[in-house]
Amino acid sequence: MKFPRKVFKDAQFVVLILAVFACLLFAVKLVEPFVPLITIVVVIVLTLCTFEKWLTLILSVVGVALYAASWPVTEAWGTWPGVIVYGLGILAWWAGVKEWFSRN
Repeated sequence: MKFPRKVFKDAQFVVLILAVFACLLFAVKLVEPFVPLITIVVVIVLTLCTFEKWLTLILSVVGVALYAASWPVTEAWGTWPGVIVYGLGILAWWAGVKEWFSRN
């Protein structure tokens, strides 16, 4: 009797994992249209926090500007120059946000 019970417990565990995975996939599909909005709100909140000091203000605004400029750069000059501008923008923005959070 122990063998069928063990098989049932193992199968129950596998089905539970698959059910959780299916629920997560369903949740991702529900939230997917709102991801750009959520990202914009998070970036705005983190950027507004940096407006307290000039250094963090300049770093975050320049970072966002470089990030926005990376799309036209990619269209004009190709992928790698766009990736470099994108990386510099993210790095500058992150440096401003990190500097502000390390002070507070």
